[in-house]
Amino acid sequence: MKIIYFDEVNSTMDMAKKFERAGHPEWTIVTAKKQTKGRGRFGRRWVSPIGGLYFSVILKPRFVPNDTAKLTLIGAMSVTKVLNKLYGLPAKIKWPNDILVKNKKISGVLVESEMSQNKIKWAVLGIGINVNTDIKNLKNSKLACTSVKHEFKKEVSEKKLLKEILSEIKKNYLLINPAC
Repeated sequence: MKIIYFDEVNSTMDMAKKFERAGHPEWTIVTAKKQTKGRGRFGRRWVSPIGGLYFSVILKPRFVPNDTAKLTLIGAMSVTKVLNKLYGLPAKIKWPNDILVKNKKISGVLVESEMSQNKIKWAVLGIGINVNTDIKNLKNSKLACTSVKHEFKKEVSEKKLLKEILSEIKKNYLLINPAC
């Protein structure tokens, strides 16, 4: 895994796609302290102030394009498991790509990919998590929002959270994509 850190980007998804097109390998991760044009499904705006964890992972799945939705599930399952394990948060998946704690949005997952001749050329798995963000700065969707800091009652390490989630993603990804 190679992690590329930025203070600020328009979107980690867009940066990861640029890196993929420039030849960076699978498991290249782009992360930023802040996104100015973070997005979710259907191009919806994802508010991405400092204090959150925003990252995108370049993947080269070897399964059929119809199974691309599995990547969203892997991302969502990995985030919910780690939030519960590290902080005891009762995170749940609101299908297909939102993670909620006490019916408030804490995270979102986005997958974008490129197909060629019924094969997946590449996929980018993007995740945004409200970590140490003040909840009054969060207006991501029609859902009420929360953050790890608000629910856990103290600041947490974004780097530790990233490391744990990436480990969980890789473990789950290898279960459905063993040839990598």
